[in-house]
Amino acid sequence: MENAVQNNRAVYTPETRSLTFLNGEGNPTGGMVGGIAEREHALRRNDLINRIESLFEVKGLHDIKPDILAKYGVHHTPELSLEQLQDLHSELDSCDVAKPVRIVRSQVLSLLSDMGIRPEGDNWDRVNAFLSSPRIAGKVLYKMSVAELRACANRLRMILKKPKVELPF
Repeated sequence: MENAVQNNRAVYTPETRSLTFLNGEGNPTGGMVGGIAEREHALRRNDLINRIESLFEVKGLHDIKPDILAKYGVHHTPELSLEQLQDLHSELDSCDVAKPVRIVRSQVLSLLSDMGIRPEGDNWDRVNAFLSSPRIAGKVLYKMSVAELRACANRLRMILKKPKVELPF
């Protein structure tokens, strides 16, 4: 099993086209071989890639993604081996959102709140629709880098400072 690749509680061995499931102690409990094993391995790998991409977005790390991937010697997430995907997933899952991103994101949300634009419960559509306007940011909140968040905060401050014009009718 030298070339075997672990995926959570399963080990895929390309030479034998087999996927072996392991219990908590690492002992085999079952498995599959052939095309079924290859398909299951591919599904597990794709699921892990999707989870990692989601973590990059949710944690606001998209602007530093190239730096994170560079330490694995790749430019894109699908280029990672399964072991590297597992390492990266646990690293991203356990890390907290970068403090500068949180601070500036909080400022943007506070300014939006002052303008009367707030999320409704877990529904961020109104906030993201407003921010997606090219005149404001051109992107949804969770896809903005720190620099983009700062620029957006400055635009929102300017909008709030602008005198309100009363219509004569």
